[in-house]
Amino acid sequence: MDGREQETMEEDKESGSEESGSEDTWPEESSWEDKEDDELEEALLDAAGVGDTDRVKHLLAEGVNPNAVDSFLQCTPLHMSAQNGHHETVSALLTAGADVNSRDVSENTPLHYAATYGHPECAEIQLQYGADTGLRNKDGQTAEDIAAYDEDTSD
Repeated sequence: MDGREQETMEEDKESGSEESGSEDTWPEESSWEDKEDDELEEALLDAAGVGDTDRVKHLLAEGVNPNAVDSFLQCTPLHMSAQNGHHETVSALLTAGADVNSRDVSENTPLHYAATYGHPECAEIQLQYGADTGLRNKDGQTAEDIAAYDEDTSD
């Protein structure tokens, strides 16, 4: 080993960049937990979207965050279930503490979704849980504006 190689190894050792691989090569425990949490939250979003209320209840009982958000539109499980008209799932999520006024990337609430996709039963449940009818999305629309527009255009 020449002098330059020795010097480089000593610098690496001092800066903590040894390449021995014998120490701390496994991810920290918290990163494993984060990955598991992400997978469970994704499972909750999927179950809510298809209306699998039993699976939703099971995941919530396991402690999965009812306000988990997807990485694309920032939708919550409540947005997903309201969009698809799964009123039993909407009720289960709200009972578990889901935020009835959560917002997606466009500032739409789950009530906006129920109005947009024509699911009055989902809207009614949200209203019973205190959904704010005055909240506006990025286009300045309330859920009521959307519902009224849909009624006007369906005639």
